[in-house]
Amino acid sequence: MIPEFKEGSYFTGIDKATDQLINFIKNPEALEKFKELIKERDSKQDRIANIVLSIFGFFFLIAGVFVIYQSVKIALKIFKKFFTAEIGLIFFTINILVYTLYFCFGFGLLAVVIFGILQKSGFNVKPFIASNTVLLLCISVGVFILTSTIKTVVNLVVKNKTKLSFSLFKSDYNSFITAIKSIGSTNGRSGGSSSSTYSSSGSSSSSSSFSGGGGSSGGGGASGSW
Repeated sequence: MIPEFKEGSYFTGIDKATDQLINFIKNPEALEKFKELIKERDSKQDRIANIVLSIFGFFFLIAGVFVIYQSVKIALKIFKKFFTAEIGLIFFTINILVYTLYFCFGFGLLAVVIFGILQKSGFNVKPFIASNTVLLLCISVGVFILTSTIKTVVNLVVKNKTKLSFSLFKSDYNSFITAIKSIGSTNGRSGGSSSSTYSSSGSSSSSSSFSGGGGSSGGGGASGSW
């Protein structure tokens, strides 16, 4: 019927469809065979759809793991700088907010894959996701920050016997920019160091220096005292 309708032969299509229905009524075996053909066609389409979804899911999984790994790796460095007074509380807070958002993006990619697999396996997870999205996100962020904090403190205090110290205004913009660049690239790094000293009268002086050699250069941070 459909081919005839596409060609504009509506009466011919209706006539063939009517004959087919009469044949199904008179011959139940033909109807069963027709149902099997429909099931086979649907099964083939499902297999193709599953293959395509699996490919997309694989790339989502790889991307999610990579994003989470990078965000955790850089977050540990930021926590270390904060607990050793290399950066202050304000600069630390800005950095952590940026990489927390980055972590949430990776977590979202993983969640899509995991919930997609559960849904395909017959679990009705849509109501759970709809009512617990914010809760899941808050838990993941809490685990991210708590784990980074504990791991950093253990490495500094227990393993390296480092005394914890804190600052309020210290900043290290060079390290922040370098960390952002390292998200999408592992190529060359550049660095610099700057220091500023402030007196209680409100005057200030600053100096900066850069060094490099052998194709690489190291970077430091800015420090301030009141």
